[in-house]
Amino acid sequence: MLAARRSLAGTELLLRDGADVGACDGQGYTALAMAACLGEAGTAALLVKHGARLDAVKFKQSVEEGGPDKEAAGNDGRLVAPWGLAMDCPSPKGVETLIDLGMNVDLVGTHPDDAGRLETPLVAAVRTQQPLIVEMLVRRGASLARAFSCNPGLLEFCRQRSGDDAFRILDLLVKHGAAELDIQR
Repeated sequence: MLAARRSLAGTELLLRDGADVGACDGQGYTALAMAACLGEAGTAALLVKHGARLDAVKFKQSVEEGGPDKEAAGNDGRLVAPWGLAMDCPSPKGVETLIDLGMNVDLVGTHPDDAGRLETPLVAAVRTQQPLIVEMLVRRGASLARAFSCNPGLLEFCRQRSGDDAFRILDLLVKHGAAELDIQR
């Protein structure tokens, strides 16, 4: 994987030699996802310049179901959105880098464990209890309405969690108008 080398010069060299910018590992992670997670903004920008997809979403469709070619994804036919891996990182820097490069802050993907459940980066950040990422996404214009259309029980999810992160996230969402969208009450 290009970004795993953590070297901008090495990535440039591999791209010049024809490396596939869209290739992903067995878990469906692309070089762009890895670069974002590792906070390698320069490498991420280079990959986008060479055609890496900011809009990649997770999928489990086969070619027969109209999904992308399984060879272009991980072993199970799943391509992971770059922001999906960045959510696993403790800092909002990776997701913010993707937004700076042009990623739609309200991009809808599927839940990693349930292809039938949709989520935006904001929903994923709430689900993974990442208050810094939630705060950054709201600041960068993430739509609460879009998040609630994917997961109407978002506030209830927060209420059922305990700890400082859950309370901070709940407070952030309520301060930005989430209570008006909460249909679970």
